[in-house]
Amino acid sequence: MKLSRYGIGDHATVAFGEFLKHCPLKVNSLEVAHNSIMNRGMTILLRSISAHQLIKFLDISSNSPKRSSIVALTDLFLQPEPIRLVDLRLSNCNIGDRNMMILAEGIGESSTLETLKLDKNNLTMCGRDIAYILHENDILTDLDLSWNQFRNEEAAIIARCLIGNETMTSLDLSYNHFGFDSAIFSISKVRSSKERSDELTTFAMGTKTAHTHTFAQPPTSSATDVIILTIIPTHFAIRFAHRSLSPTLK
Repeated sequence: MKLSRYGIGDHATVAFGEFLKHCPLKVNSLEVAHNSIMNRGMTILLRSISAHQLIKFLDISSNSPKRSSIVALTDLFLQPEPIRLVDLRLSNCNIGDRNMMILAEGIGESSTLETLKLDKNNLTMCGRDIAYILHENDILTDLDLSWNQFRNEEAAIIARCLIGNETMTSLDLSYNHFGFDSAIFSISKVRSSKERSDELTTFAMGTKTAHTHTFAQPPTSSATDVIILTIIPTHFAIRFAHRSLSPTLK
């Protein structure tokens, strides 16, 4: 069901949730992004999905779920017959750290989830919850944490959980608040543990021009003009960004 950007709103979502709960057809995909759905409507909608264990794709991005909605979503992974989601998209839902702690419990239990989008969710101090997901879920291959508020300490916590992780192929941490030295150190630890490529590509935000450098060790000189750092080996990509730096790289 593709219902994104239809302006459904909360009242219509409540009615749609009641329909979905009794719908004899088994839904395997549901897209309701950008619909101004508030907490009540989203909670009812997510609870109605519990009868559709075969659903593989769920996109509720750019709506306004609150605590009860996040609990309903978490319960989908913890119920006796959990849903078999493969792709879950929660971009721009303002989840926050407290709700992330609840959600991590369910996602960590999933045996099917491969893609998780958590960008633009005001996440700041929940590195341990992200680490829990990475540790418990050995299926996840694509995780988007861009445009949040993670800082140096959270970067280190997440990076440590990547050591020994053999399933992750894409981790997007761009446009957070990592310091340059912290980001390079975290990348180097992951790279050395996995024998990843030594190629490090940096992008200047202003021109979006790629510059390639090879670092045998984390650089000691200051590089206040670096905006985004990216490792691009054959099958693994990890991106870091620092929003407060000026794009003067040459």
